[in-house]
Amino acid sequence: KLEARETHPLGLKGYEILNHRAERWAACSILPPA
Repeated sequence: KLEARETHPLGLKGYEILNHRAERWAACSILPPA
């Protein structure tokens, strides 16, 4: 769904933790900074 989840500083686990936020940031395809 998000390509950033693979390059996110927190890694996949971080993406899962921020999954609820990732849904909102998905529109920008950008995850909040660690």
